[in-house]
Amino acid sequence: MYYVGRNGSQSGPYPLDELKKMATTGRLAPTDLVWTDGMSEWKPASTTLPEVFAAPPAAASAPPPPVAGAIHPSYAPAPPRGVDPMHYGTPVESYLWLAVLVNLICCPPLGIPAVIYAAQVQPKHQHGDIAGAMEASKKALTWAIAALLAGILCNVTSGFAITWWLNKLNLQHIQLPF
Repeated sequence: MYYVGRNGSQSGPYPLDELKKMATTGRLAPTDLVWTDGMSEWKPASTTLPEVFAAPPAAASAPPPPVAGAIHPSYAPAPPRGVDPMHYGTPVESYLWLAVLVNLICCPPLGIPAVIYAAQVQPKHQHGDIAGAMEASKKALTWAIAALLAGILCNVTSGFAITWWLNKLNLQHIQLPF
């Protein structure tokens, strides 16, 4: 089974016969990158699979129809370049709960970007963009921490300001009912 990388996106896995069909219809170019188990890095399809771009035989027979009830192969993409294959498939934390929390109780102007980035993690991960999911996760956490710190700073500053103001009012002459 082979995975195909084109314009920064990945697809697959594909059996060799499917790659041959893709090459004849133009959906697989010789410059597209290909990866399969046992390869250390992505390589151009023309060097990895020269038989795919060879001239077709004169009388090619149609492939057999799929077996009834057969389970379709998984479309889990190959590890992207730069991602450790040992950790590939590990869930990426979205920090959505933290982003929503700081958005509600701390600092919404900084909490909104945290929610936006946190909401991007899962779709990117599901489409095989692990690096993009990790980057969105990191940005979500950064914005959430910024919102938390800004909220703490605002609350502490407000507390000191209110205390100072109440002391300036000199409320000693007011009689409280209790």
